[in-house]
Amino acid sequence: MGIGLVVGVLIGAAVGFALGSIIFRVGAPGMWGAIVAGVVFGALGGFWAGMSALGPPAQVDDPLPREDGNEARTDQDRRAS
Repeated sequence: MGIGLVVGVLIGAAVGFALGSIIFRVGAPGMWGAIVAGVVFGALGGFWAGMSALGPPAQVDDPLPREDGNEARTDQDRRAS
């Protein structure tokens, strides 16, 4: 997740600089605003990508244990049967 945040911030800053310098002139407040917006949205995108890469918790660490047989089966349930 940390790598996603670093990469997202760097790419966001680069895109913000590129678009900000094209739309506004270099050094204008609008260009700096575009860089800040790119950093913020890049960090959010990196965080989101890092969170989506996480897998499900192990069955012993599952915060919502399945007591009912009607719940969806997990990979461990499939291996046991």
